[in-house]
Amino acid sequence: MLRRLLPLLVLVLCTTMPARAQTPPAAFIDLNDDGVYDPTDLPLAPFLTPDSIGFNAYVAQGGYKPTGRPVGVVIQSRFLVGTGVYHQVIVSGHVRVHGDIVATRNETALAFITLGGDVDLAPGVSLSGRGDLSFQALQGGRIDVGDGVQLATRGDLAAVALDSDGPLTIGSNLHCTLRGGGYATVEVIARDDLSLGGGLVFRAPAHGALRMIVNGNLDLADANVRAGYIDLEANSDAAHPTGAYVHVKDSSLWQIYRNGDFRILAGVNQRTQTFAPDAIVLDHTVVRLKDDLPLYVPEPLIR
Repeated sequence: MLRRLLPLLVLVLCTTMPARAQTPPAAFIDLNDDGVYDPTDLPLAPFLTPDSIGFNAYVAQGGYKPTGRPVGVVIQSRFLVGTGVYHQVIVSGHVRVHGDIVATRNETALAFITLGGDVDLAPGVSLSGRGDLSFQALQGGRIDVGDGVQLATRGDLAAVALDSDGPLTIGSNLHCTLRGGGYATVEVIARDDLSLGGGLVFRAPAHGALRMIVNGNLDLADANVRAGYIDLEANSDAAHPTGAYVHVKDSSLWQIYRNGDFRILAGVNQRTQTFAPDAIVLDHTVVRLKDDLPLYVPEPLIR
């Protein structure tokens, strides 16, 4: 009798035991844009091979077919990219970065682009390597950067870029490092206001550059910047018609390359074509220049 019951007992045990959770890949295409991995989601790595151009949520490819629903991408844990070619990851949902991204080979370029979603870089993540890493939130999307995020790259004309149609928020203690002799850049483009926490640290060699271009106002506090090229711009436009300002407080701006460039620009009022009162203010800020012709528009107020 027992021998007859054994197969039945085995069947009952197998059907009642919980299924083993599947380990998520380091990065995945989030097909329902909920930020959580499930077995129907697709690993990102197979779309980033040397003979591919990346992933596009609007185009059928490699086992994926568009459904019309928002599709996102999640970097769940440390993700290595080493193809040495240019890839785009284009999604209709959110870009969520919870783990470090490392470009392991020269000339690697990886662009994350969302059309209508947002970009979220979790506190403490690191974006680094030997090429280009960029994040674009288009069609009104915003970018949120947590506290203590690190941006770094090296190589000729390499860049780490944040480009947001909507508001761009950066937490405190952003740390940026450029290495090598190439013309590397960290670029921050905010087309609808920038909120920047204190404690920015930027370290670059003579050919390294920091560019912050904002539609709206630019407030920089407790920043320590050392680079050959420093470009801080607050622009006015149809959505931000009043005169823009750049206010730098309790900071150090050290432009270290004689053939480099230093500029701080503030946009005029779109209606009156006049600058805002105190459009550029350097408040308890040390500025050291190797550039013989720094550009301020208008002239700064120094306190």
